[in-house]
Amino acid sequence: MIRNTVIIVIATLMLASIKPSFADDGSAEGSAKLVVEQTIDKVLKVIAEPDFKTEGAAGEKHNQVLAILLDIVDMDRIGALTLAQHRRDFNDEQFKEFTELLSQLLFRTYIAHLEKYSNEKVVIDKAEEQENGRAKVATKTVSGDAEIPVEFSLFKNEDGEWKLYDVTIEGVSLIKNFRSQFKSMLMNKKPEQFIQELRQKVQEQAQSDQKDSGGKDSAAGAHPEESE
Repeated sequence: MIRNTVIIVIATLMLASIKPSFADDGSAEGSAKLVVEQTIDKVLKVIAEPDFKTEGAAGEKHNQVLAILLDIVDMDRIGALTLAQHRRDFNDEQFKEFTELLSQLLFRTYIAHLEKYSNEKVVIDKAEEQENGRAKVATKTVSGDAEIPVEFSLFKNEDGEWKLYDVTIEGVSLIKNFRSQFKSMLMNKKPEQFIQELRQKVQEQAQSDQKDSGGKDSAAGAHPEESE
């Protein structure tokens, strides 16, 4: 399924060896590329710690990874794009809870899978500045003979910071994928009913993560390649 592909590819990206194919030149394009690269670097440092998968410490480490990822992501924009026209049905409090739950669904699943992927290679091909302060960072995940294109969409906010708002994997947008998953629920349920179902999904996911993380051996550290 598309969602599983999203989880696996992003998990692979976060554990992969990073090999930029062009130098950061200080431009808007280079800065967007640098944000993506530095975020991956921070995640690698956390998951390389010996106690990343140790029972008791795993939850804290996963929260550290989540915090790093949320620092680069604009969840309000992701939430609004995901809800599309249904955004107007949510009051501010409901929308806030929705974005919090969405972030859990978006990240907790593949954080639980992070330790399963290592020694893959990600090539950062290029960054392209678009109109209205947007940029796309094109990468490809290399696993054996397979090359999976992954494109990161970012925009520059009012503070001049680059924020991630979408990931496109093999031509499939993460935003469009979640929008498709939620379409029927949003059409047939009121916001509070929809949010309640998401709460349940997040709770079930958290319980599953706790069972999966218990009693595992320490993770082997991954190391990014030096830039050429």
